[in-house]
Amino acid sequence: MLEESNWNSTNVKTADGALFVSYRGQNHSQLQVMRYFKQPRVPMILITGRPESLMAELATVWTFTGMSTTS
Repeated sequence: MLEESNWNSTNVKTADGALFVSYRGQNHSQLQVMRYFKQPRVPMILITGRPESLMAELATVWTFTGMSTTS
């Protein structure tokens, strides 16, 4: 069941797509929406800093945006 604030996502169809951005890949409300989209197979793109996250597992495709440190 989606939280009340996520009901606007119920109009998305399989011909649409969804873009998610989360550094940790653990955002509760975004995870809820991604689980909801998984059943009708809505394509999902994730931009994340953690490719091993649960959100990355649910996404159709993901891209890693890591920070490089220099000394």
